[in-house]
Amino acid sequence: MDGLVFFRFRIAYRFLLLTALALLSATSIAESHVNLDHVTKQLENAVEREMVRAAVVATFDAGTTEFIGIGQIDDAHSQSPDEETVFEIGSISKVFTALLIQTLVDSDELSWDSTIQEVLPGVSIANEQVQQITLRELAIHSSGLPRLPTNMDPEDLFDPYADYDSQLLESFLAEFDPESLNKQQAYSNLGFGLLGHIATRVGKATYSDLMNEDVLKPLDMSHSSTQPTKETLEKMAVGFSGGATMPSWNFSAMAGAGSLLSSAKDLIVFVEKNVEVADSPIHDSLRNLRKPQVMPNQGLAWALSKTDDGKPVFWHSGTTGGYASFLAISPQESRGWVILTTSTESALITDLGLSFLGTLEKSDSLDFSPFVGVFELKHEIEDAPKIYITFFDRDGQLFGQASGQREFPLTHTGERSFKFDLGGIDVTFGEPVDGTIDDLDWTQGVQAYEGVRVDESFGISRKEEIELSENTLKEYPGRYRLPKEIFPTGEIFLTIVYRDGQLYGQVTGQPFVPIFAMEKDRFFYKVADAEILFERDENGFVEALTLFQNGEHKATRVEDEE
Repeated sequence: MDGLVFFRFRIAYRFLLLTALALLSATSIAESHVNLDHVTKQLENAVEREMVRAAVVATFDAGTTEFIGIGQIDDAHSQSPDEETVFEIGSISKVFTALLIQTLVDSDELSWDSTIQEVLPGVSIANEQVQQITLRELAIHSSGLPRLPTNMDPEDLFDPYADYDSQLLESFLAEFDPESLNKQQAYSNLGFGLLGHIATRVGKATYSDLMNEDVLKPLDMSHSSTQPTKETLEKMAVGFSGGATMPSWNFSAMAGAGSLLSSAKDLIVFVEKNVEVADSPIHDSLRNLRKPQVMPNQGLAWALSKTDDGKPVFWHSGTTGGYASFLAISPQESRGWVILTTSTESALITDLGLSFLGTLEKSDSLDFSPFVGVFELKHEIEDAPKIYITFFDRDGQLFGQASGQREFPLTHTGERSFKFDLGGIDVTFGEPVDGTIDDLDWTQGVQAYEGVRVDESFGISRKEEIELSENTLKEYPGRYRLPKEIFPTGEIFLTIVYRDGQLYGQVTGQPFVPIFAMEKDRFFYKVADAEILFERDENGFVEALTLFQNGEHKATRVEDEE
């Protein structure tokens, strides 16, 4: 629910992991219109490429509100989304869960420095270190808990949180017994699921009822909820990912991590409440939630960035199986913005959200042709695959895509310099010779690479989708075991399923992603540079597949033997 990273292999590709919490430069209110035009254009392009189906962008700027709807709410109707269209907002829900806890803190029912054992006195917690985790540590992702509970085994992998109830959550606490806890900042959906569970125990009501009464009603967010209602279903955009419809997610005990449904209209109300100077319990709770914590660039649930003159900007992104979103507020500038989409293009949506923080240069007059092409990044990691980055220009925006990975947008920062804030990536191209650039410098965090131009054949190939009959598509579903040398810590399967005329692939521990035929028995992903080639035996039965992603990885079908 926080920006899903697609399946990757080996240490050489760790540089592609997306990191957030970067310090960013400021933009003035007058400049925000340039940013809004840029964001709108990029979302329109994403809709044309079928990476996004519906999007709403909303801004609040010193009392002035603007809403822009793009695309359509589902594949059967041409209706455009608007400010009242409802979306899953995924991990932005964590801000509201933290706010719920803050209301209990402000009413002296809880303390951020209470331990989970103190607030769950009747719950068995096996490990003494886990007993001493504080609510504050949960809210700033420094608890040492894993990203997800280890006893999750969803019945429906398209709806992974639906059947994870409070009994399973408390069973996890009773059995989780690590030798030590690493209190370094590490994103944990489990931590916020646990915060929501704590709220229900202390508040003696369901998470939904507490959220409605203590948070949503005081904020006048009348069309938001943590569970689908008749009203929200009537106004809800249908989930979408990588070219196919995706079902909605439902939540039980993990509701605090990502269950909220909301609209741009309601979230702009939330922005306005945050920038208002008012005296009320909910306004006090909003201000207390934004107090900086011990971790850098971190509020309670909020990610914190600052402008050049030190003004704080609080933001959060969110992703579920078919939705990606972004929310930011700048209280001292009395502004904020929201991006809601039906897509799982979390990197693009977060980058577009962060683009409002910096001064954007109008790119209509920029010539990206010297940068376009394929570059190899040189590294010294033994036995690691070579790293190729394909750069391409799409309607005045430069994009990059590494072999086997998702594409990512690059923001122009200087004459030959670009950045991708979400990934912490900076690229500086060399001097052009006869209109062509043959080298670059690539940095991400502390890692630096030199890049050289190579032949286009090493780059990302563009694929064309074809249609196959329903009977043919139904021949591929099953479980395929991936090689142990790729994942030495345990068995990993690539599961193929057929659902409503569409094939989907799912790697153990990751969400389902649609796959599309390019020829019989050969499929590709639209969300990343990867292909699947199915193999048949002499009788025509599909018995294996080869996954092409940073190499060739054969997987044998195992569903019939287990």
